[in-house]
Amino acid sequence: MFVIIQSSAFLPTPAKGAGAVEYLVAKLALELAQAGHAISLLCLEGSTVEHSNLHRWEIAAQGSAVAREGAMSKAIEEIVKRGLGKELDGPVLFDHSLHQLSQRRMPELPVVTMSHGMAPISPWARNVVFTSEHHGHLHGVKRPVAIHNGIDVEEVPFSLKREDYVIWAGRIMSYKQPHIAVEAAREAGVKLLLVGPIIEPDYARQLKCGPDTLQIGEVNHEALLKMLGKARALLFTSDEREPAGVIMLEAQAAGTPVLAFDHGANREFTNPGKTSLLVKGEKGMRVALQERFWEALDPVTCRQWASQHRSIKTMAASAVGALEQALEGETW
Repeated sequence: MFVIIQSSAFLPTPAKGAGAVEYLVAKLALELAQAGHAISLLCLEGSTVEHSNLHRWEIAAQGSAVAREGAMSKAIEEIVKRGLGKELDGPVLFDHSLHQLSQRRMPELPVVTMSHGMAPISPWARNVVFTSEHHGHLHGVKRPVAIHNGIDVEEVPFSLKREDYVIWAGRIMSYKQPHIAVEAAREAGVKLLLVGPIIEPDYARQLKCGPDTLQIGEVNHEALLKMLGKARALLFTSDEREPAGVIMLEAQAAGTPVLAFDHGANREFTNPGKTSLLVKGEKGMRVALQERFWEALDPVTCRQWASQHRSIKTMAASAVGALEQALEGETW
């Protein structure tokens, strides 16, 4: 299959130290290329994805993001006009852009559109898929099609040796609710590592961190994975607006069980009772920590579930299915 993948127009693919969308696009492009598909990747200059089955079309990182996305759209139009890959099934566009401008220019091109956040989806976007079913519901779609976010499990170190702490990791801002983790750990008498950049300073100043809470700040991805792999558990406290949960996948891949609320996409990104404990409220989180819930969950099972159900390989397989449907003229 000949797949044109349009990445975001904000950062290179992948980006250094940031850019979840660009990371996912890079991993998907590489996985599809390794599976034998011919890939044309539209991305910003400075991108580093490489494979013999993949050709990068790099766009200069100049002007606004909309202008850069427009330049990507023109390049895609040129690819289609040249008839590149015509000896293969395709082309089909896998669109990860914010404004879906390529679809406006080429309404007949088979396409799968992947929404990664809560930005409005353009009216000309077709065959939209979401990072979770809950993500689709947040966009008001009654029966969403999901291609669940996946991770490269092999990148995540695994060990049965643990240190005596639990961890919360993410951007420190109100809707992610780290104050719940801080308060629950303090009342349960459990050491907590609070990891991540401060996005909302006023909110961060209100966190009542005691002597058993170590506020780490922002760390690189490798360091974060090591911390996850030594923790007893990950506390995931985001409210219902969280569309996905990649940090939960990384924790499970490291063999670290998850403690989270029973809402949002949390059931889609964990296996409750096997790799996670999902509770109804803040009291439930405190009680779970006091009872050391992680002792009932097996680290090996956590990693196996992430590998079998939420790896980049499973994500790529779901993407191939959707792309093949689009090529066959199916719509949703």
